[in-house]
Amino acid sequence: MKASVVKGRGVLAVEEVPTPRAGPGEVVVKVKYCGICGSDVRLLADGFFPPGIIPGHEFSGTIFEIGPGVDGWSLGERVTANPGLNCKTCYYCVHGDWNHCPSFTILGVIGDLQGAFAEYLKVEG
Repeated sequence: MKASVVKGRGVLAVEEVPTPRAGPGEVVVKVKYCGICGSDVRLLADGFFPPGIIPGHEFSGTIFEIGPGVDGWSLGERVTANPGLNCKTCYYCVHGDWNHCPSFTILGVIGDLQGAFAEYLKVEG
């Protein structure tokens, strides 16, 4: 699939990368739209993104593949997802302060989760 991959500070390149596959508890979304957030522009310009990451955390699309253990979704269903991910079990998550979770990541921004500047995207189901 084609994706916009960070090559370095201020540099994106469209590359051919492997299409993600849905694992247990995951779905693959065929991206229809992905917004360019002001934070994407700033973080790219400042060199915050690690080389190799696919940015993009504001998106919508349709369910393309459903992994084992995922219920309640259908192929072709229109979706979006919360890009902020956390452990759901630590003190902060349990008390509603999930943005303080030590495991907090943002799809396509923080951590190793690829974003939606791509044809397909893997997210929690």
